[in-house]
Amino acid sequence: MMQNTVIVYYRLYDNRPHVAQFNLPVTLLNALTEQQLRIYLCGYVDCYPDNLIRFQITPVSQFH
Repeated sequence: MMQNTVIVYYRLYDNRPHVAQFNLPVTLLNALTEQQLRIYLCGYVDCYPDNLIRFQITPVSQFH
Protein backbone atom coordinates (compact mmCIF):
# COMPACT_ATOMS: atom_id res chain seq x y z
CA MET A 1 0.00 0.00 0.00
CA MET A 2 1.43 3.35 -1.05
CA GLN A 3 1.73 5.92 1.72
CA ASN A 4 2.66 9.56 1.97
CA THR A 5 4.33 11.34 4.84
CA VAL A 6 2.25 14.17 6.24
CA ILE A 7 3.89 16.92 8.28
CA VAL A 8 1.44 19.02 10.27
CA TYR A 9 2.25 22.44 11.74
CA TYR A 10 -0.24 23.54 14.39
CA ARG A 11 -0.74 25.41 17.68
CA LEU A 12 -2.03 24.02 20.95
CA TYR A 13 -3.54 25.73 23.96
CA ASP A 14 -0.14 27.18 24.92
CA ASN A 15 -0.21 29.05 21.57
CA ARG A 16 3.26 27.71 20.69
CA PRO A 17 3.88 26.07 17.31
CA HIS A 18 4.14 22.28 17.23
CA VAL A 19 5.01 19.79 14.49
CA ALA A 20 3.77 16.23 13.97
CA GLN A 21 4.72 13.73 11.29
CA PHE A 22 3.01 10.49 10.30
CA ASN A 23 2.25 8.31 7.27
CA LEU A 24 -1.18 8.01 5.69
CA PRO A 25 -2.37 5.87 2.76
CA VAL A 26 -2.47 7.63 -0.59
CA THR A 27 -6.02 6.36 -1.18
CA LEU A 28 -7.21 8.15 1.96
CA LEU A 29 -5.47 11.39 1.03
CA ASN A 30 -6.93 11.29 -2.48
CA ALA A 31 -10.46 10.58 -1.21
CA LEU A 32 -10.70 13.65 1.06
CA THR A 33 -11.28 17.26 0.10
CA GLU A 34 -8.84 19.80 1.53
CA GLN A 35 -11.34 20.83 4.22
CA GLN A 36 -12.01 17.19 5.18
CA LEU A 37 -8.27 16.54 5.33
CA ARG A 38 -7.74 19.54 7.63
CA ILE A 39 -10.41 18.22 10.01
CA TYR A 40 -8.94 14.69 9.83
CA LEU A 41 -5.43 15.97 10.62
CA CYS A 42 -6.72 18.03 13.53
CA GLY A 43 -8.18 14.83 14.97
CA TYR A 44 -4.73 13.22 14.75
CA VAL A 45 -2.90 16.04 16.54
CA ASP A 46 -5.79 17.07 18.84
CA CYS A 47 -6.13 20.69 17.76
CA TYR A 48 -8.97 22.88 16.51
CA PRO A 49 -9.10 23.48 12.73
CA ASP A 50 -8.42 27.18 13.33
CA ASN A 51 -5.14 26.22 15.04
CA LEU A 52 -3.86 24.22 12.08
CA ILE A 53 -1.15 26.40 10.55
CA ARG A 54 -0.41 24.26 7.50
CA PHE A 55 0.37 20.75 6.36
CA GLN A 56 2.77 19.28 3.84
CA ILE A 57 2.37 15.97 2.00
CA THR A 58 5.48 14.18 0.75
CA PRO A 59 5.55 10.82 -1.07
CA VAL A 60 7.33 8.04 0.80
CA SER A 61 9.94 6.31 -1.30
CA GLN A 62 9.29 2.61 -1.82
CA PHE A 63 13.06 2.04 -1.78
CA HIS A 64 14.78 2.94 1.48
